[in-house]
Amino acid sequence: MDVNIPKLKKNVEIYLSHGGDFRILECMIFLNKYSAIHKGEESVEEYLNSDICFIPVMDTQTNEFNILNKRHIICLKTEVEDEKGSLPRVNFDIHFDNGKIIKAGFLNDTLPKFRSRPLDYLNSGNNFIEFEMDEKITYFNTNHINRVTGL
Repeated sequence: MDVNIPKLKKNVEIYLSHGGDFRILECMIFLNKYSAIHKGEESVEEYLNSDICFIPVMDTQTNEFNILNKRHIICLKTEVEDEKGSLPRVNFDIHFDNGKIIKAGFLNDTLPKFRSRPLDYLNSGNNFIEFEMDEKITYFNTNHINRVTGL
């Protein structure tokens, strides 16, 4: 029996841990057409924070399929799809376990006012959390973050 589950294709850049550096993979991920937790399509954040350990991707340079271990994803970048440009951001530097430092920010309206500090955001309980970097939405793997400065 052949089961075909409708998927949505999304072009992304994935930064993989590679020795003491990043390896950037331009690829396509496959999101569920229907979210398991809300009405509508599955989001990138839902996909990354699901309980699966390995994700299938298609390398857009070679058209080859790969299976990636999510633990080794430093971050995933995707295009901004809605109008978040004018919302207030909190900007800071993220220091990773490989020694790299990246400037990023998060939208200050994503948490309730009484829990809207950067510390609250980092402690949200998700392995991948959304930031803005280089005018793209970037999901960082919190397991690779050593510290945050510039607050």
